[in-house]
Amino acid sequence: MLRIASRPGFSGSYGAARDLLHRVLNARAQAFGPEHPVTMTVRGNLADGTGWAGDVAGARDLYAALLPVAERTLGPEHPDTLTARSNLAYYTGETGDAAGARDLYAALLPVRERVSGPEHPDTLTARSNLAYYTGEAGDAAGARDLYAALLPVRERVSGPEHPDTLNDCGSLAYWICEADDS
Repeated sequence: MLRIASRPGFSGSYGAARDLLHRVLNARAQAFGPEHPVTMTVRGNLADGTGWAGDVAGARDLYAALLPVAERTLGPEHPDTLTARSNLAYYTGETGDAAGARDLYAALLPVRERVSGPEHPDTLTARSNLAYYTGEAGDAAGARDLYAALLPVRERVSGPEHPDTLNDCGSLAYWICEADDS
């Protein structure tokens, strides 16, 4: 049922997907319990569906509620827990709290580097997001410096024409201009 509930979201029917995911969550929680990994996966999917449906504050709040459960049941360094931390940071930023997102990514990054390795795609994404929210929080020079340090690693790991490399390159150019205007 989870795949079916997620399908409407792929067509842009995010509200319908979110509503179906509520039903799936209730069924999974009844069948497995509220803290079972299967149930927690659906909770994360519901949080994403809520964000995709335009309720970023709701998504943030769902991840904020999910994270302590994931830390307690899966452990603070489990990949699903780290994903929940990353998504909480993302949705925190999407609500307009750039400094909060920056701080959450700054706390996540050393754990992600230790657990996944410094060149893992998820680590590089966390570095990119930290750079972005550093700039959005008002530190253009800090964002510029973080992107400048990230870009050679991203190019080596992902390749010079990979979409993530190109995005980071464009972001570096943007923050260079913003830092020079400061």
